[in-house]
Amino acid sequence: MRVKCITYSCTFICILLSACSRQAEQGQAVAKVDDQPLTLEMVRGMVDTTRGISETQVKVLAEQWIVSELLYQEARKRGLDNSDDVVKKVEDARRQLTIAALLDREVLTGTSAGLGAAEIERYYNNHKEEWRLPGTVRRLSFAVFADLDDAKEFRSGAIEGRGWVESLKKFRNSNKLISSTDSMFYTSAELYPAELWKVAQSLGVDEVSFPVKTSAGYFVLMLLGEYPEGTAAPLAYVEDEIRNRLLIDQRQKRYVEFIEQLRRQHSVQINLSGVAAGNDTVSAPTE
Repeated sequence: MRVKCITYSCTFICILLSACSRQAEQGQAVAKVDDQPLTLEMVRGMVDTTRGISETQVKVLAEQWIVSELLYQEARKRGLDNSDDVVKKVEDARRQLTIAALLDREVLTGTSAGLGAAEIERYYNNHKEEWRLPGTVRRLSFAVFADLDDAKEFRSGAIEGRGWVESLKKFRNSNKLISSTDSMFYTSAELYPAELWKVAQSLGVDEVSFPVKTSAGYFVLMLLGEYPEGTAAPLAYVEDEIRNRLLIDQRQKRYVEFIEQLRRQHSVQINLSGVAAGNDTVSAPTE
């Protein structure tokens, strides 16, 4: 509850920074419950103050913080903050957060440093059977224009000497080009609008299409590669998945090594004298 309370407070003050007076002092109380203030200083270190928030959100978040603070103060008045149950949960949370901080420093941080292109390619070659495509994949570049004449001009430049990249540069900083995508993989379900897939099917590799009219504008496509169903996916298509696999393997290895290192530094014992053989229950101690 306190974590949520602080989060709401942070966002709340961030709102005031953008929607209200920007000259407020750091220690200004934005909201109060009795003598407990919610200040600008409390929030600035916990929230991205570059994002603006509306006045309506300010009111909602302020009320959420007030409700949280009222409940917290009432719980403390009843002594619940020092109850055995709460104290145990706080200690359990502290233990887990401390362990997580240690693992983040010793296991997670820096473990991707050795994942080079050669290692990724080696893993790909050793597991090619895993990369069989369930459906056809095409690698495409496309540019979208608002006007048909601009789309035609771009296509002419792309196929008559300047090439796709140079032709695109001419339109890059103009309002004639709506958007462009360079060398992306698509399945039939991922390419939208649907009519673009039919156009892509008709192209040869490195061939540029005529402008295709859609509700989003005039598309010009270039096919860079086609990979039929059942064939091995190209390395670029599965590179991110391979990198994630290798990263998980690397972290698991580092984790095992780190635990073994800690074991060597401590005296570790397991005593099963109170456990009956072949039984999952623990016997009660005898006097």
